[in-house]
Amino acid sequence: MFGPEPATDPLIGRLIDGKFEIECLIGRGGMGAVYRARQKSLRRAVAIKVLRTELLDDPTYAARFKREANAASQLDHPNLMRVIDFGEDGDLLYIAMELIDGRPLSAIMKDDFPLDRTRVAELIGQLLAALAVMHDARIVHRDLKPENVMVVVGRDDDGDAAEIVKLCDFGIAKQVKTQEPPKDPTQPPATATATLTIAGSLVGTPDYMAPEQAKGDPLDGRSDLYSVGVILYHMLTGQLPFKSSNSVKLLLAHINQKPTPPTTLRAAADPALEAICLRALEKDPKARFADAREMRAALRDALGLRESGVLGAKRAARASLAPPAPRPREEDVSTRRAPEPASGVALREPMPSSGTLASAGALPAAPSSGTLASPMPPAPPPAETMVSSAPPPPQPQPVPGPAPPANKTNTALIALVVVLLIVILVLVARR
Repeated sequence: MFGPEPATDPLIGRLIDGKFEIECLIGRGGMGAVYRARQKSLRRAVAIKVLRTELLDDPTYAARFKREANAASQLDHPNLMRVIDFGEDGDLLYIAMELIDGRPLSAIMKDDFPLDRTRVAELIGQLLAALAVMHDARIVHRDLKPENVMVVVGRDDDGDAAEIVKLCDFGIAKQVKTQEPPKDPTQPPATATATLTIAGSLVGTPDYMAPEQAKGDPLDGRSDLYSVGVILYHMLTGQLPFKSSNSVKLLLAHINQKPTPPTTLRAAADPALEAICLRALEKDPKARFADAREMRAALRDALGLRESGVLGAKRAARASLAPPAPRPREEDVSTRRAPEPASGVALREPMPSSGTLASAGALPAAPSSGTLASPMPPAPPPAETMVSSAPPPPQPQPVPGPAPPANKTNTALIALVVVLLIVILVLVARR
């Protein structure tokens, strides 16, 4: 939640850990506050997230925080906000992050609705690319929502403007389970058996929370994919799949109710994207996509894209305009002709194959006349440029079997020597 900067904020002007000087408040949320700060050593602007002190009551929290913050700092991907540093300073736990100047996805969804299907697939595809890297590192975000997805305007390889997704606010805080009795006695028994994580005492937002997270069950990457499905549903319809002012009822809806298909709420919603959305919103994690890469591939296939990204679309467009590359011409070895000699000398045609193709560069068996056959190169120059001072020798007889094998290098050298001798003889004859 963003708001005006308190005039008495004690952190303004404070030097955190001797490294980061707090300049101003950016915003506040359920886990703490985010400030703009300056890293003194490198003289650059960064974002500092200071976590709420009440989260420190758990004696294992600081150790867990450091372990997961360290893992997040090792992640490197264009669609992930970079973690620069983390640590403790007195009663503070902090994370120093890349400062991003962009718009939250929530603002884009509100201001630009309805979004073009290609734009939807591009933004969600980049988000899934970031999640794939996180999940490879065995990190589950656990608080995916449009407010934690920033979109900045960058440049692609062609220098054109392109939207770049930055996933922020990594899920590094411990979930707190709270048992809450059902407020409505008419609710089904499931309300009494579910252990719910209640807003204000958990990392996560009930609007985007997977059923297993709402029940306090173990999570994996598929829990994040459920949250992506909620975001995609919101982008397609302009509203959330489940709505309630009561957080318990909202979480129970995620556990028990099926969402209304997006095309029912908005006929213009894309059916292919709807199918992907509803699969991501399956209650059973096993019925969802196996991982972020599989869901991203389904997005590309649904739109007929070979690769995600604006640049990929441009490459495809350029490829469609380029002339097709010439296919290599396949020639029968028996139709090739030997190279024409210099003036005054004529070489015979190569011998027929007799059903067997001679290997490239190998010398075929010599005919009885003693003439040496040259290797078979490309087609000769036009016939009118050839001059012959002697009648051509008789045509060679077919060879019944394959040519004897020969070393390719030795064969090429012999052929070269033969050609040079012929040229020398021609020059001597002319003199």
